Amino acid sequence: MLRKILPIILVLIAGLVLFGCNGDDNGGNGTSVASAPDVSEGNGGDDYAFIFDGVNVSPGQAFSVDLIEREAVISRVPSSAFEHYVSSYNYDDLVQISVTEINEIETIYFVHILDESIATANGVRFGDSVERVRELYGDDYEEVGVRMTYVIDEIEVSFFIRDDVVIDIELWMYGLLQ
Repeated sequence: MLRKILPIILVLIAGLVLFGCNGDDNGGNGTSVASAPDVSEGNGGDDYAFIFDGVNVSPGQAFSVDLIEREAVISRVPSSAFEHYVSSYNYDDLVQISVTEINEIETIYFVHILDESIATANGVRFGDSVERVRELYGDDYEEVGVRMTYVIDEIEVSFFIRDDVVIDIELWMYGLLQ
């Protein structure tokens, strides 16, 4: 039970830290939304996506509940980084997709892969070696602590590593915040 709940709690905490208020005089906001991204197809290309139930999912992509034909546990919380609520869709503890409204379009800005059965579009999944990540994504990454991060346009894909093995995968559209 704790294994299923812990990733959700960690993502919610990470979201609050990443997108939380910083106490400045900007209306309590602390961040501003970047110029309007193109949210039609996602911004990072296939390298910065994953396939779930036959659907290519990427940060920056327009989202609707009909995108994935599977029921999700949905939570909505007000955001201090965006003008609208942030909705989180958890699909059977396999994948969590977080969306917010950008230019009146529900847009994916964060994806957390929660299970080893789900891989990035390039084929990286939990349990893969650092060597495999480099084979599939290359050597142009930033390493901070336990995280290897690749960036293209406004999209990041981060692989969290322990003992040279992928233990967590996140994709997010960092370009929404400046």
